[in-house]
Amino acid sequence: MHASFSFCETDIESFGLTYAPELEDTYVFKPAAAEAHIENFEAHNGGYFYGAWSTPKEFTLRCFFEQKSIESGMLPKLNALFKVGKSGKLIFSRRPWCYYYTTVTEPIEYSLTNYLNGILTIRMKAMYPYARSDIYKNTEYEHYHASLMENTAVFEKDEMLQDTEFANIQTQTSFILANQGTERAPLGVAIAGNVGKGVIIANNTTGQSCKFVAISAAKTSNVNREVILDPINGKTIISGTGYKELAFLYHEYGFLELESSFPAVRNLFISTNGTKSIHVENILYEDLIGKYIFVANQWKKIITQPDEHTLTVDSNIATSPITRTMAISMNELIITPVTTMNITKLRFIYKPTYS
Repeated sequence: MHASFSFCETDIESFGLTYAPELEDTYVFKPAAAEAHIENFEAHNGGYFYGAWSTPKEFTLRCFFEQKSIESGMLPKLNALFKVGKSGKLIFSRRPWCYYYTTVTEPIEYSLTNYLNGILTIRMKAMYPYARSDIYKNTEYEHYHASLMENTAVFEKDEMLQDTEFANIQTQTSFILANQGTERAPLGVAIAGNVGKGVIIANNTTGQSCKFVAISAAKTSNVNREVILDPINGKTIISGTGYKELAFLYHEYGFLELESSFPAVRNLFISTNGTKSIHVENILYEDLIGKYIFVANQWKKIITQPDEHTLTVDSNIATSPITRTMAISMNELIITPVTTMNITKLRFIYKPTYS
């Protein structure tokens, strides 16, 4: 497959460059380096593990040019594009559906053979060490259909898309959300209305929760204002038409992430008979209990797997002929009031996230 990349919406091929990474840098989509906090104590067997985290993701991008004079203005233009400190989206042609937000960290390293040919190396880092995507379903990048199917959990039909915006929530309510990427995705929350003595939003899949307090209809009814919790920068703001201010006092604790739904189990050919049972034409080689399957235009949770051709879900399904579908893991979220609530608007904000 042809390989290239663009930075700040400029393709390197427009300069006459060819991307030719060193062998060890070929798999640029590998996870970022990680560190762990482990502590050992005297007179104690073993040690304690406190946690692990990913460090900024480093990119070493080697390119070459041929029969292009260094007097043509190419090198000064490259120096301007890849100036140290410049930040922007880095997109690889082999995975055009996702991007890294990177910063150039070193001047371009040149190794010129002569004034017409040479090799150069560009080094940059993604301080947020993951790629993000705006693609939730496979309706774009048809040329990369096979790669999307193998490397993501994107939905295969428009009907599979899930709601991320809700209104008029007054009682405990549950939601399911997929993260079509391969890494956990930070989950932003926008909320408006009255939270009473507080509301807790929990992701039972990850074990995380966050709590909002002191939000009233008077605070959020004006010009579409809402309290927004941003998990990437840790800020809480009130935002509305022509209005924005910091609002940390409305966020008591916690941030949320969406666990990856990858890998997806695709090409399941199923039929139903009006009960909770699903007949699968092909052989089931893996345990699907706890995953969700798309059937009769809705996602149903798989409760049991009696045999290699049968699945049982949590509620009855209308009778349907043989259709092709998929099964994936979901994030199970729930919003619970401490006392009472009248949420006029709730939005979940996220992007599928990749290594």
